[in-house]
Amino acid sequence: MCSSYGYNSDNEAEVSSGDSGPEIKALQCELNYSVRGAGLQVDGVFGKNTLAVVKKFQGCAGLRPDGIVGPLTWAKLDYQSDIDTQANYLC
Repeated sequence: MCSSYGYNSDNEAEVSSGDSGPEIKALQCELNYSVRGAGLQVDGVFGKNTLAVVKKFQGCAGLRPDGIVGPLTWAKLDYQSDIDTQANYLC
C-alpha cells in the first residue's frame, strides 16, 4: 500500500531527522498505518512530527526510541503496515 511512493523498504536505508526523499514518504505512509492518530503529512521530509511518531512507534515495538529508522525499525514497520486493517495499530 505504501509502495506507490517509489521506495522499497527492503533496501533498509537508514534515515533520520533532516532526511528527505521517497524513502521518507514511504516511512510516513507506513507510520500512518501503524500508529493510531499519527496523521503525518506524506511530504517526504523527516521533520519534528515524523521524528516524534518514529520514536513513539519504536517504543511501542520494543525498540530503542532513538528516532533513527534502520533495518530493525523498517522490519517492524513493514510487518505492521502489511496488516490490512486499522484495528491493528501497534500503538
